[in-house]
Amino acid sequence: MFARLRDAWAGNADPGVTYPGDAPVRRIDYVFLSGPLGAVSAQVPTTEASDHRPVVVDLVLEGR
Repeated sequence: MFARLRDAWAGNADPGVTYPGDAPVRRIDYVFLSGPLGAVSAQVPTTEASDHRPVVVDLVLEGR
């Protein structure tokens, strides 16, 4: 997958760990980009609503 798509988290200083939700130590959730989509920001909100935390990415259509 990494050969064809770009990781929206790339360049972020935070490791982006999402699992387990109550005390994350592993990164198991990703947002992948292709084509003209780019990531403006990426974050992992603090919540215990699931067994892993969500990944929130603000996207931009590059070249527009």
